[in-house]
Amino acid sequence: MLCGCDGSGGTSLPGGKQANQAFLSGYDAARLRAVESIPLAIIAVEGDLIVVRRGVAGERHPVIDSVYTELKEVSHVILGVWLSVWDDDAEAAKMRSAVWLDRVDAVEAGLAKSAIPPVQRARQDRLLEAARDLIGMAAEGDGVTSDRLEEWSRSVKSDLMLNVFEAARAQLLSVNAGVRSIAGTMTPSERSSFIVVVCGVHQARQGNIEMQYFSKLLGPRGVEHERRLVFAESVFALDGAMRLLGAHQVDRSISDSFFGDTFRMQHDLLQDAASRILPELDMPDLRSPSGP
Repeated sequence: MLCGCDGSGGTSLPGGKQANQAFLSGYDAARLRAVESIPLAIIAVEGDLIVVRRGVAGERHPVIDSVYTELKEVSHVILGVWLSVWDDDAEAAKMRSAVWLDRVDAVEAGLAKSAIPPVQRARQDRLLEAARDLIGMAAEGDGVTSDRLEEWSRSVKSDLMLNVFEAARAQLLSVNAGVRSIAGTMTPSERSSFIVVVCGVHQARQGNIEMQYFSKLLGPRGVEHERRLVFAESVFALDGAMRLLGAHQVDRSISDSFFGDTFRMQHDLLQDAASRILPELDMPDLRSPSGP
C-alpha cells in the first residue's frame, strides 16, 4: 500500500516534505480515532487475550499456563543441546555442549514439583536422558557427525512432538476459557462484530495456533480478507497491535471511499500498475552463459 512509503528517496517538490509529513501525522491521528471507534477488539499478545473497548485496554486473560511453559522448557533443552553440537568444529561443540549438563540436571530436579501431569513425566525423563547422551557424544574424540546428529534427532522426534501436542492442548484450553469469559460480557452487537488481532513471528505465521482457533470461531466469512481476524506479524506489544488495528480500519475506509472496494488497500497500491509494466521491462538474464 502506498501509505507505507515515507517518501525519503528522490528530490521533493517545494513544500512536498512538509505535506508528506503532515499526511503521516494525519494518518497516525486517524488510526487513533479508528481504534476508538471499535466497540470491542481482542488482542492476542504478550501471552494474554486483552480486551479493548473503544480504544481502552481492559481485562487480560492469560493463555499460557504452567504446563505449556514447562513442556516448552524441556523441549528447549533438546533444541539447545542440538544447537550446541551443530558445528564442524568438534572441540567447540564439546565446550558448548558441556555447559548444558548443569542445565539438564536442574530441569530434571524441577520436574518433581512440575505442573506437568505425572502421566507425562516419563517422557520428560527420556528426553533429558537423550540430551545427556548427545552431550556425551560431543565429548568423544571425533565429536558428533552430521549423520549421528540426524540419527539422534530422529530418535527424540516422537517424544518431542508429543510435548508439542500437549503444549498446544494446554494453550487452546486456556484460549477457549478466556474467550468464553470475554463472550459472557459481550452485548449481542459486540458478539457479531468484534475484531481479533493475533500477534506473532513471521516463521510461525502459517498455522499459528491462535489464528487457527479464531478462524474456527469466526468462520470463513469472518476470516476472509481479514474481515474480523488480523495477523500482526513481528508485533510483540499491545501498543503496536493497536496501531495495526487502527491502520486496518483506516485503510478500509480509504478503500471504500476511493475504490469502492473495502479490501483494495490490503494489496500494494502499485500492484495493478506493476502487473502492466513488468512484461514491458528488459530484465537481466540470470541464466549462466554456459547453461541452457
